[in-house]
Amino acid sequence: PDDATQRILPDGRRMKPAGQVWMFNEPDLDGQLTTGIIGIPGTTYVVTIDDGTDTHALRLIDTTKIGSGTTPVLSYIPYPNPLTLNSGIAFRAPDLLLVPTANGYLQAVTFDSTALTIKDDATRTIPLPTPLDGSTYWYAAAVAVSPDGKKAVVTGVSDPRLLVFDVAAGSATYGTLLGQVSLGQAQTFSVAFDPSDDAGATAYVSVWGGKKVIAVNVSNPAAPVVASTYATGKDPEGMTFLDARWMVVADDLGDNLSVI
Repeated sequence: PDDATQRILPDGRRMKPAGQVWMFNEPDLDGQLTTGIIGIPGTTYVVTIDDGTDTHALRLIDTTKIGSGTTPVLSYIPYPNPLTLNSGIAFRAPDLLLVPTANGYLQAVTFDSTALTIKDDATRTIPLPTPLDGSTYWYAAAVAVSPDGKKAVVTGVSDPRLLVFDVAAGSATYGTLLGQVSLGQAQTFSVAFDPSDDAGATAYVSVWGGKKVIAVNVSNPAAPVVASTYATGKDPEGMTFLDARWMVVADDLGDNLSVI
């Protein structure tokens, strides 16, 4: 289109963001598809995930610079083939980002609030177990950190288990697999904790291939238990919490929102 910020959809409709736009233009990043984003609490910074057909990447972005004419990208990390990221991302204060990969580990990234950079952190990267489906590596679909910052839950693309890890800051057992439970099927898309649940007692998993959200009680990390299942439309993906009672799930191929 004449307007570079506008997109023409397959049915001819025009779509244009309501706010300011910045087109990513890093010369060493090709085949990009931005599929994940998380805010750094208390700041104007966000971290985005690009997967897609070629080099995957993480970007640290200052949202106040979008529309200013200068790049809002403060720092980025490329992940060339065969490294593969998925769209989930989680933050644990004060400086840890965790990103699912297809390479058998949960990638740790350090956010430096002084230098305003993000860097891979091999000392805090977490290995994942051998998958049950016979694959060489566990392909992680999603990750979430509990509101108290003590545990992370991970779900898989082809493995049906939910895993619980110790990620508490300064913990002597950081990265230890505390417990696991089968969800009954694989093809999960995202996992999230209700921010109103301060202790992080329940993790919610959207099952991309199953038209449902599964609630897992992880209050005892050593023995997580599937507590409830909620029906949704086809291919539930992203979830958000309106308050302590209501959550909304975006059903991709169902083209609707499920209110739970």
